[in-house]
Amino acid sequence: MATAADRPPTSHPSGSSDSSLVFIVDDDLSLRDALSSLLRSVGHKVEVFSSASDMLQSKLPDLVSSIVLDVRMPGLSGLDLQTGLADAGIRIPVIFMTGYGDIPMSVRAMKAGAIDFLTKPFRDQEILDAVALALDRDRKRRDEERAVADLKVSFESLTRRAASDGADYRWAHEQAGCWQNRNQRDHGQKPTVATS
Repeated sequence: MATAADRPPTSHPSGSSDSSLVFIVDDDLSLRDALSSLLRSVGHKVEVFSSASDMLQSKLPDLVSSIVLDVRMPGLSGLDLQTGLADAGIRIPVIFMTGYGDIPMSVRAMKAGAIDFLTKPFRDQEILDAVALALDRDRKRRDEERAVADLKVSFESLTRRAASDGADYRWAHEQAGCWQNRNQRDHGQKPTVATS
């Protein structure tokens, strides 16, 4: 778990252009409302779901986000949702909460990439810190993916240009060889064989 010095700020200054979203998935209406109010009070945009299957069936926006997720819910569990999202290639950082935390469950969640595993009841600052860390990680992951994509585009552009330049070079080399041979013939010299 990160120390306080490792954690990013729990909110962005007002007027920030940060476009991020925190999903809350819990079957307990009062907890969903309390978490939603807390996260909105520090400037986060929030979307809530009452079940894991509701979230899996929804169209998730492509922006910096994190999920605050209850482990035990009717139907699909939080761990099932984490697996389902990973299987769909959706890599949103997850913060688990549970009233019945056990070690094997928390180990499974963390191995699957969870940011934190909080036992209810938890302090407000614990969830705020975990959300800030999760959003920061997702932001960095997206920045890295964007940088890699930009590098691939640049590389492809250079590869195409090099291939084009190579063809232009070969044509120019062949033309120079033809000119050189013609010039040598015109001056009574034996033409050279161009090698390329």
